[in-house]
Amino acid sequence: MGDFMKNHAAYLCGRMDCDLFSAETDRDHMHLLISMAPDVAPVKLINTLKTGLSREVHLRYKEHIEKYLWGDSPFWSASYFCATTGSVSMETVKKYIEEQRTDDHRRKYEKSGKYVKAKR
Repeated sequence: MGDFMKNHAAYLCGRMDCDLFSAETDRDHMHLLISMAPDVAPVKLINTLKTGLSREVHLRYKEHIEKYLWGDSPFWSASYFCATTGSVSMETVKKYIEEQRTDDHRRKYEKSGKYVKAKR
């Protein structure tokens, strides 16, 4: 599912004349490194990504998704984080994103009503 989400995110970015340079999925979020023109509003791109990914993931992975979401539960939270890379090189940000799935950097969560950091 993660590979599908990364590929579909790249497709959706392309439709908005943006370039997806790097993407990685985690259990409850995604990291995306996107180059976009100054006339593209970040909130519009994020809305397009969240809506398009949610729709396609629900269609392709319906049985799996239904194990975790009930009724009209949203696929994404309403929040997001967006930052520019002006003070950091693109390679540094790309490396950070790609290391998100390594055992060293993976966050451990346990579900107990809401996500909380697992005790070590």
